[in-house]
Amino acid sequence: MKKGWKRFLLLLSLGMVVVVGGLYLLGLTFHQEIHDDIMIHASDERVWQILTDYSHYPDWNPYIRRASGELKSGAQLDVRLQPSGTAPTDLQTTIVTLESKRKFCWLGHILIPGLLDGQHCFTITPLGANTVRLTQSEAFSGMLIPFLTDSLERETPRGFTDMNQALKRRAEQTSHNILYAVGQ
Repeated sequence: MKKGWKRFLLLLSLGMVVVVGGLYLLGLTFHQEIHDDIMIHASDERVWQILTDYSHYPDWNPYIRRASGELKSGAQLDVRLQPSGTAPTDLQTTIVTLESKRKFCWLGHILIPGLLDGQHCFTITPLGANTVRLTQSEAFSGMLIPFLTDSLERETPRGFTDMNQALKRRAEQTSHNILYAVGQ
């Protein structure tokens, strides 16, 4: 009986390794992308300043409620995401792209890499004098995607839209006040 028990545990362990390994490999094929664009009547410099000033996120940002860390490529960024009506999600992310006044991306994982990974990007595209397009996007991958599709498709876009609109209001209000102050 003891020998049979050990064999059973060995086969069970081997089976779990095969299943988990297979799921991990399948997870590499599950992808989902979400994005939201908004036109903002403000300079790229002003939009970048608001976007990268984490200390003021609680004042205006309805989606990313908190962020802290050094603004440099490779640095860790601690982020709290909370689309309206949901519980907060705290993430430790790594800044993977940083192009001043143009692009800012971080990569985060839920629990372990491969389970649910997300590369979150903000892209600022100048459209003319004091007008930009802000694109917020997230490329998800991992084995949990089939189980989270409804949540990702409902909550994430709502969070993006809410944040983009709030950033637009903040940038345009500030830009209007600056232009009015200098008499333009």
